[in-house]
Amino acid sequence: MILWLIKRFQGISDSVTATTTGDSVVYLTARIAAASLLAFLAAVVLGPFVIRWLKKRFRERIASASETLNRLHADKQDTPTMGGVFIMSAVLIST
Repeated sequence: MILWLIKRFQGISDSVTATTTGDSVVYLTARIAAASLLAFLAAVVLGPFVIRWLKKRFRERIASASETLNRLHADKQDTPTMGGVFIMSAVLIST
């Protein structure tokens, strides 16, 4: 997708001359703020759906030789194990 966007807008970027107005820090800050806001909104909106999907598909099997550990981890049986995928997808969507 990113490569397609680069190829799509390459003609536009070639026709624009590079000039500096001194506002590059403000522009960068605005882009960072917009990306952060978009990542947060993606996490809030898509979060419940992704968590339900992860609970159905990906579960960690908790098995140990120790009965004490099995008893302590019994309530963690339904915890999805791919939470990092959720965070990384929100970051990738926003960039």
